[in-house]
Amino acid sequence: MKILFYNWVDFLDDENRGGGVSVYQRNLLEELCKNNDHELYFLCSGISYDLFNIDVRIEKIKHGKKNLNNNILWKVKRYEIVNSKVLSPGHLSFGDDNQVFNTEMNQLFANFVQKHGGFDVIHFNNLEGIPASFLEIKKLYPSTKIILSMHNYYPFCSQVNLWYNESELCEDYFYGKKCISCIPNQAKKEVVIRSNSSAYTLKKIGINPTSKYFFRPFITLAGIKKRIDTKINDKRYKDKKIFYRVSGHPFMERREAIVNMINENCDHVLAVSQRVAEITIKYGVCSEIVCVDYIGTKFAELYDKVENPTGRIPTLGKLNLAYLGYMRNDKGFFFLVDALYDMPPKIAENINLIIVAKNTNQEALNKIYHQIWKFNDIYYSNGYNHKNLDSILEKVDIGIIPSLWEDNLPQVAIEYHSRKIPIITSNRGGASELANNPNYVYDSLDKEQLYNILEKIIQGELTHDDYWSWARRPVSMSEHCNKLIKEFYKR
Repeated sequence: MKILFYNWVDFLDDENRGGGVSVYQRNLLEELCKNNDHELYFLCSGISYDLFNIDVRIEKIKHGKKNLNNNILWKVKRYEIVNSKVLSPGHLSFGDDNQVFNTEMNQLFANFVQKHGGFDVIHFNNLEGIPASFLEIKKLYPSTKIILSMHNYYPFCSQVNLWYNESELCEDYFYGKKCISCIPNQAKKEVVIRSNSSAYTLKKIGINPTSKYFFRPFITLAGIKKRIDTKINDKRYKDKKIFYRVSGHPFMERREAIVNMINENCDHVLAVSQRVAEITIKYGVCSEIVCVDYIGTKFAELYDKVENPTGRIPTLGKLNLAYLGYMRNDKGFFFLVDALYDMPPKIAENINLIIVAKNTNQEALNKIYHQIWKFNDIYYSNGYNHKNLDSILEKVDIGIIPSLWEDNLPQVAIEYHSRKIPIITSNRGGASELANNPNYVYDSLDKEQLYNILEKIIQGELTHDDYWSWARRPVSMSEHCNKLIKEFYKR
């Protein structure tokens, strides 16, 4: 089977951008590479910009991690769109009508598909970095299966995550009028492109962003690029089309246009959780093409190996409660900080608190530290990676996923769950579907409901047996790939 995958960032990106979707894409391709019957292509867009040549084009990727010698991923043919008219990730091109349609890029994509031709499947992991009109390749190749995975809400939301002004869940955009004030401090497109083009030039000659030799030449090239832009009045910026108007109708038209393209061209829209499926249908995607398809994970094998779940209420000692993730409002971190600050001492004294997140807000950390008197203990780690993740999670009895946005299916939730560590979740997004048990779910922003769950766990009213008797078994990568091939990719 000949398959083309699209994601806005390379799955071998040196800066590890793309979060859980990049992890998923890499794992999926690695699994598919095990079958020699598949010919696999990958395309990304919206990041690489040429320092001097502004022509939009598709090139073989000449950069990325160099550790493929002993990795089966060398089989994947990797390409990127250079000088895309649509910046990625999606919020960087907020309000740009090229998100919907661009004739030049449509032709570029059609030429690429014709040249490499005969794709059985084109699987879009998102539409960031390209015009949504790429979906209309279906009209030229009607026998090719067009698949769209819903890892976020970009088709309905130019900001990507239905998260208004970095502060609250957006449940009604008021015919697009609310979108106008959603990103008040948007980065300038020319500044982003200047930065990306400098990085692209260095990566092509083998100096990646993690190198100690990267920063100084990066600053120099960015300065050169600024002088060039000033001198020639770069056409790339003059062509920028932004549809900020008081009526807000362009944002409404954007949503309607992309939804129509999905309905007319996609054979399947894969929702990564039941909640995502509900939201996708709510915003107009035909229910007939929406399918719930939980993504595969390499950690599924751990789930079967762990006989005695680590998540439990110790009869001696205290409950080890952990937050792993980012210090971000949408992830619920600051809600959690406030909830911990206000937590009744009779609950807190039974808790060893474990916070594992890169320190991007010292004030929030200080607020937690100031409450150390009422907790049994507090442990903090400035971020984590997969090398030290297991050693951190060995200490955890139960995790918390306090999302305030409709987080499709957080990778960290899967990692907890696969290690038989129970999770308490908000009612937002798909994380609660792993436990499949309402006793471990609270309404987002409701501290009292969260306290009630913790109190029941501490008092033994909720046990690990209660959790695992309802829990959903994680899907392995091999199971996930088989389902894709047999149910969604087959003609």
